[in-house]
Amino acid sequence: MNSLKLFVAATALGVVGSPAIAGPPAELADLSWLEGQWVGDGIAGAEAGETWIAAGTAQLGGHFYQLAPNGDVMFYELMTIVPDGEGSLALVLKHFNADLSGWESKSATDAERFPLVALGDRKVTFGGLIYELGNDGVLHISVPIEDDAGEAQTLTFELLRQ
Repeated sequence: MNSLKLFVAATALGVVGSPAIAGPPAELADLSWLEGQWVGDGIAGAEAGETWIAAGTAQLGGHFYQLAPNGDVMFYELMTIVPDGEGSLALVLKHFNADLSGWESKSATDAERFPLVALGDRKVTFGGLIYELGNDGVLHISVPIEDDAGEAQTLTFELLRQ
């Protein structure tokens, strides 16, 4: 199964590794290095992009897009990084098809929620999602998933600031 089909089949199963533990102390300012527009290689080497902006002082707002190898939009994500109410942060997201029909229901409780697990100088882990800004300026994003057979897989995105 190619990685494009693998991702589409696996995403419905959810992201692997989202523990329910108290996160480390963190503020939105700790993630200022993540702000900006990032574009690069995504699923099957097709273009992917992610943008993060400060949305007032209460959250970082973001969106993600993944193109298919033929250049069509595969899907979108709308994301926020918000205080979790206990001195840490959480990443919350919803997925959308190219026509903007949602994967999750309209209920806010059906959004995917990933608590902050670890925070470094230029590395942050939300659940199993890892964002790391390399010394070469490449934003490496690792997304653990389960394939349709229940096998653990990791999708890797490598994006450059635009």
